[in-house]
Amino acid sequence: MSRIRGVPDADAGPFMKVLYALLRKGMGRMAGRMPERGLEPIEMYALRPRLLMAYGRLEQATAKLHGIDRRTHALATLKAATMTNCEYCIDIGSAISRSGA
Repeated sequence: MSRIRGVPDADAGPFMKVLYALLRKGMGRMAGRMPERGLEPIEMYALRPRLLMAYGRLEQATAKLHGIDRRTHALATLKAATMTNCEYCIDIGSAISRSGA
């Protein structure tokens, strides 16, 4: 749990509620299940909506890169998550790596 309280679903505006629903669906599809505290990083970014939008654009651009195969990318992502000790990233990265994405 982070020290700063993010924007929970109950307090979110209409745009954020739609975004949270889309992210839950996407994470569930990607990992095969919803990771515990899966939206916590997004709730932090929601405190600054313009930063959240910029981060979303960065993620979309990164997803379009195809310099290495998907399996190697998933393993590199998991390694970075373990090095930074991000529980959320480790959880979802492990699920994605196991699925062979």
